[in-house]
Amino acid sequence: MPTRCLALLLLLAPACAATTPARAAQELRDAAPARQTSVTGMLGLVSLDVTDVELDPALGEVDDVDDETLPFLGALWRQPLVGRRLLLGWETGFTLGWENDVQAVVIDSGTTAVVAENDFLLADAFVGASVELPLGRRLRLVAGAGPLLQFARVDAEWNDSVLGAVDANESGFGLGVYARGGIELVRAAGTSFGLALRYTDSSVEPGGDIEQVDFRELAWVFTATRGW
Repeated sequence: MPTRCLALLLLLAPACAATTPARAAQELRDAAPARQTSVTGMLGLVSLDVTDVELDPALGEVDDVDDETLPFLGALWRQPLVGRRLLLGWETGFTLGWENDVQAVVIDSGTTAVVAENDFLLADAFVGASVELPLGRRLRLVAGAGPLLQFARVDAEWNDSVLGAVDANESGFGLGVYARGGIELVRAAGTSFGLALRYTDSSVEPGGDIEQVDFRELAWVFTATRGW
């Protein structure tokens, strides 16, 4: 009996030795996150803070602008490039905010304080660096930051004590920066869902009656991602 057991062990030993490295390598590949290209859809609410509005001096000046919360949507394309546990890469995408009505106080050409009704339509395109950090097999942290190109259309209306009805309608482009961070729940077949925060700071110079507008936005975002 001992002789038979020893012979059996000698027969099985080469097979075990051959399969063990392959199995270990497969386990390492399973544990490491895949560098997947992914597309993310974004839907959420953004808190809009118009920090400064500069009018044509002949029309007066804006004294104060109310904050506003509005829905927005967007999408981004993400490509990890290097790393095993911490994945570094780049991303690009866009966001679009619903047109909204924001009230402001204007010191008009007659130095009278009047209430102005302002409609803002905002959109941006961005490109930046991205980071992914898996937390186990089902969770991962994601972040990104970089420059953006901001588009804004502003339609401001008020009754000037000297000029009468004023309608300043201008649009233009400007530059800014963005940063985002969130957490995702990874599902089967490369799909994940998450929550994120996104911050932007930008300035637009439409020209004409509205010389410059500065924006800050903080968005609470629901994300859905598909990787391949």
